Amino acid sequence: MAKAPLAFKRVGIDFTVTGADRLHELGIEIPCVDGKVYKYIRAGAAIAVGDALKVDYAEGLNDFDPTSAATSKLAGVAEVAIADNEYGFVVVKGTVVAKLSGSTAANAGLIPSATAGTLGTAADTAAAALVAATGLGALCVVAESGGTGTVKLL
Repeated sequence: MAKAPLAFKRVGIDFTVTGADRLHELGIEIPCVDGKVYKYIRAGAAIAVGDALKVDYAEGLNDFDPTSAATSKLAGVAEVAIADNEYGFVVVKGTVVAKLSGSTAANAGLIPSATAGTLGTAADTAAAALVAATGLGALCVVAESGGTGTVKLL
């Protein structure tokens, strides 16, 4: 097994390790000095790198799936792929690269889009203000042209 880059290791934990065996307490959140907070979850469906995630409440508070609708509440973003029914860490706060549905201006409010695992711009100023005020979404860090982009999870 290849060693993980130091950027993915904190407090002796390799945040890139996934697998069928549970290695940590489900739901544990680990804050890091770079401002990211990682959460240990179980994938309720296959998760790809950059997927925006929601909690699968039918399975439990620590089961995450890719978002599937604009009404999904953003719960985190995956930095590594996690197979269905396997365990791994996802980012729940901080700056991360996520899938975007289209062109996005810097500091635009982002919410889950209708495309699975993808974030889109909050449609209006009120929605963007809600994202910023309540922390129910994310902000685009720099202008992006679609595909993936750097976002800040609130």
